[in-house]
Amino acid sequence: MTPAKSGVPIELWAKRVGQATFTLLLTRETTSDGTFSINLGTPVKTAYQARVPASPQATQVVSSNVVTVNVRVTVYLVRAKRGGRSYPGGFRIDCAFVHGKFFLVQRSRSSLGPWVTLRRVTVPRGAYPVDFSLSLPRGTSYLRAHLPATQAAPRYVASTSKTLVVKR
Repeated sequence: MTPAKSGVPIELWAKRVGQATFTLLLTRETTSDGTFSINLGTPVKTAYQARVPASPQATQVVSSNVVTVNVRVTVYLVRAKRGGRSYPGGFRIDCAFVHGKFFLVQRSRSSLGPWVTLRRVTVPRGAYPVDFSLSLPRGTSYLRAHLPATQAAPRYVASTSKTLVVKR
C-alpha cells in the first residue's frame, strides 16, 4: 500500500433526493498527512461519493463507497408541569417542523420493548409544545414519542424521543 500524499485533489460528488445522477459538489486537496475534511451543514437524504480523478500518476478514477446522510427531527417527551410542578398523567411533546402532524405515544413494560401505541397526539398548527394526559397502569412504564417518517418534514427520516421512565 502506498503512503498517503499531500496535495492530492479529492472531488466530492453528491446526489440529492430525486436526482438521477451524481454532480460535482466541490474539490479539496489532501493535507500533509493525506487526509481531507468537509463541513456540509445539514444535508438531508443526500448520497455522497469521494473520488480521486485520473492523473498522470493514477490512470483511473478511484472512488469511495456511496454514503447517504439521513437527518432526524429531534423529539422530546417530558412530564408536563402546572405551576412549576409535575401533575399526574401529564406529559409534553416538543418538536419543531411538525405543525399539523401527529406523534404516536408508545409504552413498554421494559426499556427494550415491545412497544405498544397508546395514543396519537396531533400538533395543532402554530402550537407546540403540546400537553396531553395518559392513564398508566401501576408499576413502571417506559414511554416514548415516535414521529413516523410520513409525518416528519419532507425528506427527513422517522424519529423517536428518548425513553421516559414513569413509576406509578
